[in-house]
Amino acid sequence: MKTPLVVLLAVGLTLTTTQISTASNVVNSKNASNINKPAKMKKYQWATELCENEAYYDASKISVQNIEDGFEIFKRLTQVNLPNYAPYTPKEMRQLNSQSIGKLETDYLQLSTQVERLTTIPKQSNFDMSFFKKKLQQDITNEYQLNRLGLMAYLDIGQALKAAPKVCQEYLIPLNQSPEKLQAAWMSYTLEHIRQQEKIGNTGYSKNAMNRYRSEKAEDAVSYAKLGLVGYAWNNCLNSHYSKQELNPEQVNKAQQVFEKIVFKNTIKSKCEMP
Repeated sequence: MKTPLVVLLAVGLTLTTTQISTASNVVNSKNASNINKPAKMKKYQWATELCENEAYYDASKISVQNIEDGFEIFKRLTQVNLPNYAPYTPKEMRQLNSQSIGKLETDYLQLSTQVERLTTIPKQSNFDMSFFKKKLQQDITNEYQLNRLGLMAYLDIGQALKAAPKVCQEYLIPLNQSPEKLQAAWMSYTLEHIRQQEKIGNTGYSKNAMNRYRSEKAEDAVSYAKLGLVGYAWNNCLNSHYSKQELNPEQVNKAQQVFEKIVFKNTIKSKCEMP
């Protein structure tokens, strides 16, 4: 006896409903699995002076670019970032011109643009990477100002004096005075530097410094007096002034350790050579 058509249709409908219910359960199961799935961790490798390092980071929160840019920021916070076009010989001093300042400005603008593009990891309750990026930007600006003032002291003493910290102006003033006062200022600075070296135990410095002073004075007294007062005394004073605004290496190192802890948690493994 044949099964009525209406029964077949009913059975078919029942099967279809069951299939839909089963499929829905599978989808819900997958969604639950995704919700409970741990964050996607990716490996990152990098080298330091003596070590090869590897660790894992949460790729859903932090990018490789964030990590690389963070390391670059910390590296640049402990190094010189701009070329210095200051002269070291009378010949180099005579070759200085406004193009030297132009090259320095170009270097500064290019580096500033590069640093501005560096990315940072998301801000934490106890750590803000953008602070260190801003600190680096300020350091680079200070370095540019220092190098620019160093060049201006040779090219336009008046402008350099206007822009310089008052505490450093004493080393430039003799350049606008008589040759005798210029030589006296150079000699005074030479003796001051000798005393500073002797205070830190460099007892053999005095003889070498005086021999160099006499040799340079005999060769080109005016040029070497300018190099001594501007290239060393003036520059050292500016360095001391601007370095007060910088983070010291220990502060940078501690900040980098916090950065690595946030990014890599406790996953860092290192293989190091003995120094």
